[in-house]
Amino acid sequence: MSGLAITLLSALRMTVGVVGFLGPSQTAQLMGHPAPTSSIISNRLWASRDAVLGALLYSASSDESIRGALLAGMAADTLDIVAVALGLLDGSIGMRIAVALGGGGLAFFGLGLVSLRRLNIKKD
Repeated sequence: MSGLAITLLSALRMTVGVVGFLGPSQTAQLMGHPAPTSSIISNRLWASRDAVLGALLYSASSDESIRGALLAGMAADTLDIVAVALGLLDGSIGMRIAVALGGGGLAFFGLGLVSLRRLNIKKD
């Protein structure tokens, strides 16, 4: 694996995923929405996804596998951002939660985009 942005992105994804999986209630509280017991499983589902996406990126060894891992993460981030926007529109989440969740999705998407661009520049 090469590049600071790629290393940072993989480490952040794995950390957020592992922390969210092991402490779903605490993670939800940090993001501004105390999780009822019924939502702990959904918190662990997104957390496991982020841990796996981070591990996939970390273990990627060729430019093509890195590109694939980046695109997979960016696709998940895009869906996260859309889900947050829909939650704001239907009133199921408030602005504080939207900023925390949407901001995380935007940050991961941005890091993925920077990493992808650097990878493409290196290729040319």
